Amino acid sequence: MKYNVICFGEVLWDCFGSEKRIGGAPMNVALHLHNLEINVMLVSSVGNDENGKGIVAFLKSKQFDLGYIQVADNFPTGIVNVKLDENKNAKYDILQPVAWDYIEYPEQLDNESGVVNALVYGTLACRNEVSRASLLKLMSRTSLNVFDMNLRSFNIPLEILETLLSYASVLKINEDEFDFLNETYKLGEKPIYQQAESLSKRFEVETICITLGAKGAKIWHKGRLIEHPGFTVQVVDSIGCGDAFLAVFIAGILQKRSVDESLARACAAGALTAKTPGAIPGYTSNDIGKLINYAS
Repeated sequence: MKYNVICFGEVLWDCFGSEKRIGGAPMNVALHLHNLEINVMLVSSVGNDENGKGIVAFLKSKQFDLGYIQVADNFPTGIVNVKLDENKNAKYDILQPVAWDYIEYPEQLDNESGVVNALVYGTLACRNEVSRASLLKLMSRTSLNVFDMNLRSFNIPLEILETLLSYASVLKINEDEFDFLNETYKLGEKPIYQQAESLSKRFEVETICITLGAKGAKIWHKGRLIEHPGFTVQVVDSIGCGDAFLAVFIAGILQKRSVDESLARACAAGALTAKTPGAIPGYTSNDIGKLINYAS
């Protein structure tokens, strides 16, 4: 069965001084889903400039569908200036306004008869009301809304954050984001499963994924807390590991795999991504299975 997934949000260039890399969590997730042979519609916007042409050429080289990438004449392609401090922690200067602040609702979707099985979205593209309105309209097309929170992006108003949470079927967060939600909603000094349960009930989120980096991940799903310790690999860099995790977990849901199996496969994908430089997937579904079998 062919599945259709929309990834909505930013595509951009991360600039490290004179070096730049194509980035944006929605694009990374889309490429990982594409790698798993899932049909992906990346709804975003680039400027009518050299940076935009570079992103389009890159996606085209990956045999990726460009039909939902808009080109803005009035705004430049997104750029993020990244600076590393003495401890190698990154500081981000996310320029605005840029093209992906003005993503229009893709009207061509209304003329297509295919079912949209899932929608993946984050916070960053909601900083502007134009893109935010387009996302809210897209949410009505699918019952599986996957919220990749990514609070490192900008200081999102709580009202907008709560709207995005209220639409979510699946919430993916890291430890820092979980701590933020714990503090904001006073979940208390309780075991993590009770905190996750409180958050799940508050926003009617069925599934909460908490990624823990090299320590694996925890999933709250329908009254159960499921844990996986992750896989030990030689890490080259951690860029895109969370995006790989999310894409493979979504694929597991669509393919009707158990949550336990989907979690193991998602952790394996994150580990395989850590073994290679950059965020672009270089593994296959067979590689995921081999790593799981090797570790068991």
